[in-house]
Amino acid sequence: MCLSGVAEKLGWPYESARGGLSQQRLLHDTSNLTIGVFNMSYDSHTAKPLFQVLAIEPDVYQIKGYICFDELLELTAKLIKERAKRIDYVSSPQASYKFLSACLAGKENEVFAAIFLDTQNGVICFEELFRGTLDSCAVHPREVVKRAIELNAASVIFAHNHPSGKAEPSSADKLITERLKSALTLIDVRVLDHFVIGVGEYVSFAERGLI
Repeated sequence: MCLSGVAEKLGWPYESARGGLSQQRLLHDTSNLTIGVFNMSYDSHTAKPLFQVLAIEPDVYQIKGYICFDELLELTAKLIKERAKRIDYVSSPQASYKFLSACLAGKENEVFAAIFLDTQNGVICFEELFRGTLDSCAVHPREVVKRAIELNAASVIFAHNHPSGKAEPSSADKLITERLKSALTLIDVRVLDHFVIGVGEYVSFAERGLI
């Protein structure tokens, strides 16, 4: 898998840097985050790709040696989460998608997550709430309500991934969204959106008028 293939899998923009055959950049533009990748190799035992990361901007990280794909994802997600509070989730579905796609990228099974917000639409936290199988994830509204109360959240944005890559919501996705909305209304917590994250694509329930 080449770097462009990795970028495509993650749904990230990609470009080759000028000035060197082996210098390439894997880009993710949430909060102007640029991942600089220099060279790519393969593990001699597993044949999995390894990446030599020179820097991650605007905060500069320099990593000597090679890291595997999962470590690259983990590092990227960590940095994006650190910048999460700078994003205007309410007025910018695209910004929400970029953040959520980075957090859920590369997951082989379905993961149901949430961004909990305060009364000023500031981020309290992002959490992965439930993990499922390749094509389904059991979501328990009672547990979501409990967590919202614990965090004193005023609103929430839900998201889950479709490992198949297709973001079109299923009837089950629509049903659980309605159940969550009804349950959270009882404690005055608003459901602002529910994102279905595919590979390089997403569906926002709010944009489609489903919330």
